[in-house]
Amino acid sequence: MIQLFPEPESRKPALLRVGKTEYQFPLAATEIYILNDRGQTLWNTRREEKAGGPIRWRGHDSKGQLLATGDYICKLTYPDGQTVYIPFLFAA
Repeated sequence: MIQLFPEPESRKPALLRVGKTEYQFPLAATEIYILNDRGQTLWNTRREEKAGGPIRWRGHDSKGQLLATGDYICKLTYPDGQTVYIPFLFAA
């Protein structure tokens, strides 16, 4: 079972939609995962220490396939070790 935690005020916006199927994540997050409703990783990335600018996800899985419309979970990990799970509806 996955526990869901609210995003701390200092780290909002946690998940910002910036296009039809594109999302942007907080600069503080070091690891980002998109999970399906079974908790399986569909896409992930890791922020390099010296990388600047926001990380964006364009709605595709790690194989390059556009995800179907449905419920997904965004898992964010921060440098202090905190992990936040955010449920969201993805609309393709």
